[in-house]
Amino acid sequence: MGQFRIGRFAVDASRGKVSSAEGVQIVEPKVMAVLQFLYSHRGNVVSQEDIFAAVWPNSVFSPSNVQRSIALLRKALKEDSKKPQYIITHPKRGYCLELNEEENSQTVKWPLLVFIAVTIVCLVGGWFAFATQAVKTDFSVLVPVTSHEENESYQSQSHNGKYLAFVRGDEGHQQIWLKELTTGKEVPLSENPSTYYGLGWSPDDRALAFINKQNNTSQLAYFNLDLVNLTSLNYAKVIEFEEYVVTSQQVQWTNSNQIYFIERRKADNATQLSVVSLETKQKQVIKPSVGQDWLLLHALSPDQTQLALGYEAGQNQYRIELLTLADASTATIATVEDGILGLSWHPNGEHLLLSKRNNLLLIDRLGNSTDIAFNNYQIIRDAAFTPSGEEILMELVNIDVDIIRATNTAPQQYEKLVDTSSVDFLPVFSPDSSRFVFESHRFGLKQLFLYPKFG
Repeated sequence: MGQFRIGRFAVDASRGKVSSAEGVQIVEPKVMAVLQFLYSHRGNVVSQEDIFAAVWPNSVFSPSNVQRSIALLRKALKEDSKKPQYIITHPKRGYCLELNEEENSQTVKWPLLVFIAVTIVCLVGGWFAFATQAVKTDFSVLVPVTSHEENESYQSQSHNGKYLAFVRGDEGHQQIWLKELTTGKEVPLSENPSTYYGLGWSPDDRALAFINKQNNTSQLAYFNLDLVNLTSLNYAKVIEFEEYVVTSQQVQWTNSNQIYFIERRKADNATQLSVVSLETKQKQVIKPSVGQDWLLLHALSPDQTQLALGYEAGQNQYRIELLTLADASTATIATVEDGILGLSWHPNGEHLLLSKRNNLLLIDRLGNSTDIAFNNYQIIRDAAFTPSGEEILMELVNIDVDIIRATNTAPQQYEKLVDTSSVDFLPVFSPDSSRFVFESHRFGLKQLFLYPKFG
């Protein structure tokens, strides 16, 4: 039911378009889902509760969501709410999509001039406007992809979207695992437990690069993969690091057999973007950080012409730049606050996805941002769209933050004042220092609590 007609209107649900001789209307994904539900039950009265359950599953019923969607659909279908032609309101019962089936079944042949006019409208809107509307930003349900008693981190999905590589275990006792997403089968790729991170797939998905840290040194290496039997074929070391520590959450492997990564110099903690050739195994510094900049994250664009860079720039400022690989030129597209814990591209190559502490942020090349909200009470890291753009994979982290104090007379002795399983922070003391207010994230809510008087 991707395409259907409602009177003179042609509906393309997959593209979110309602078209007629008067032009083209772009409809939000959830609003289109309401229209699809009404169409599948055309001729029948459906309640607001039924519509909400179908379009917003696992959510608390909110009639305003349904009412807003109906209003937007009527606007797209050019009908008067007082004298509706298609979506009929039945008081205290619900809505009914009523169609003249004979009219609806006829194939409408638009004149050539109308077709040209609609085409011009689409072109004038431009690719950027279309891409902005086409990006899915409405997500509601969290579904575990993998879950284990041990920590799971540094997830990296293959370019074809069929496999997920990740690290399982605690530092020093970790292994690299491979999961086939269609079957759910999981297998370990690494033989010996170690410290692994910074996974990155080759462009053809036949190899997996990673960082292996042992004692005071680390190696950039890779496995060739047998994806039929889900096994690693060999361990190939590319380069060893002694004076530097690789800090990339994911390394970026290009078609030219070069791997980009971020590294930190041990002597002074300076960060830089570097690249190593798999053929020569020689490293080259692409862009060193300067001043207060601290290079945190990088992400290779789908067309492999640019790298998005994420910096901590001091004073709770985080800068996003685009670096063009051909000439190493850079351009700042956005500055955000409160940290970034992940940076990746949307498959369309026109948007970046930022993992914030509590939410996701979509930013286009002009710096325009859109929040992606969903029911989540954990810390988000390394979020990335699937190749279709219909889903987002991410790592959710449980963090326990407590409030402690020490005195001048015993600076090495700490007393826990607030110790819960939630994130408790930011104590603000009263003028006489006898009590304080603090922020706590409990049960999915940000709340303020008052700590009683000391003693």
